[in-house]
Amino acid sequence: MAEDGRRTVAVHFFYLLKEDTESLQRLWALLGAGSGSPRGTTSEGLASSSLEPEGHCQVVHKVELDELDLCLLMLADMSAIEIVYHRPASAPLGSSWRQVLEKIDETRALVDREKAPLLGETTVLVAGGAREADIGELAAAVLGADELVREADHTEAYTTTLGRRVPAGTILASELEPGISSGGFLLNFILPGQDSRVTSRDYYALATGQPEAVIACLLPEVDAALKKLARVTAHFEQERLTIASERSVVDRQVGAVLHQQLITETGTPGTGRLEEQIASLSRMFGVLGTDSLLVRRAEDQLHRSLKTLDDSLDQLIAKGPGARDEISKHYHSIYAVELEAVRDNLADLAFSRQSAQAAIEVVRTQVELLRAGEEAAIQSQTKELLSRSLLLQQERLALQVAAGFVEFVLVFYYVLKSWEGIVGQNAVEHIQPVLRLIVVAAMSAGAALGTHFLARALHRDYWKGRGLWLSVALLAVSLGAMVLLSIGIT
Repeated sequence: MAEDGRRTVAVHFFYLLKEDTESLQRLWALLGAGSGSPRGTTSEGLASSSLEPEGHCQVVHKVELDELDLCLLMLADMSAIEIVYHRPASAPLGSSWRQVLEKIDETRALVDREKAPLLGETTVLVAGGAREADIGELAAAVLGADELVREADHTEAYTTTLGRRVPAGTILASELEPGISSGGFLLNFILPGQDSRVTSRDYYALATGQPEAVIACLLPEVDAALKKLARVTAHFEQERLTIASERSVVDRQVGAVLHQQLITETGTPGTGRLEEQIASLSRMFGVLGTDSLLVRRAEDQLHRSLKTLDDSLDQLIAKGPGARDEISKHYHSIYAVELEAVRDNLADLAFSRQSAQAAIEVVRTQVELLRAGEEAAIQSQTKELLSRSLLLQQERLALQVAAGFVEFVLVFYYVLKSWEGIVGQNAVEHIQPVLRLIVVAAMSAGAALGTHFLARALHRDYWKGRGLWLSVALLAVSLGAMVLLSIGIT
């Protein structure tokens, strides 16, 4: 709280990652050493801090000096060091601002940004109860930006930012909630050449007689939400460029595969080559699926960050009838374009995934057709082989029948001659020819059939076959008949 006889004329914020306590301690020690504050206060402040619910700011340590106060702030995702500058109440506002800005520049020059990486900085010029027009002119003169214009009143000198035209050197204004230090104005300066999304330093002007309630917690919450949103957007924008490049490559490869399969393919590719294409397309589909998850995560993160920003602005900016809120409209219009770009990216990825899936189905169908043709050819060859095998079996059967007949004739001849040789030809001729034919034929048939069934029994090692024993019985009966006939004629 400013003491009597001095007023708060400016505030500067250094923002760091909350997890980077080493850089925070180093920066606090540097600022404290330059202003004569005691050492070791950072670790004490961090040890004694207990954060409030997400999105709220908490002052965990404060050091009050003659011309400035050092405050250690904790927010949801960031830590901040706040330097509040005071000047005598009688000093002119313009000269006080110039002197304070010089001191801020001197302090900023001491910071080693490699050892203490900053997420951003913000300078707030406090104007008390001055009029908005006077604040704008005075701030423009102090900041050296002669071309500052009102965003709501001018349309020339535009630059392109994410597809939205934003005046170069813009003043954005919003009315504070009436309950905060009796209201007032908050002005956001977008300097010429400054990217309003991602910048290392932002400028505000605050018009209120009691600025402590705003600069202690409410403004750091809004400012930290904007800085986080800006960094998230910048990260996802770069990620989207990479994804768009990958998607473009995949689309070209998928288009080439479809064109090759449907239009320009002159020969029939082998299934091996087609399966390689399916594997390649599947990898492309996987890349697109991973990219879709990343973009969807970006969309969710942007939604959450915008919700956090809305909650912070609702506490700070007046929303009632007639209230002017150019700051919220400005940043919402910028990030609405970014959110729309994310959604367009999701739609493009969905279309690319469908194309990749269609290409996979086309190649897979061709593989199935090729395999069906190969199977039909194999079945045709098998059928032809079966036909040839059946023909060979038929020829083999004919040869076996012929061989069996030849064997019967030979056995018949040798049996007859053997009988005549043993008994005598004259004796055999006295036997009736029919009886002689039956006996010799039966022995010849038994011998021919017996050799066939004997070979089968030896091959199968099975001796209980009916044919074998019938053949043996036939041989025995015919041999017995031959003996009896031979005895009868002698």
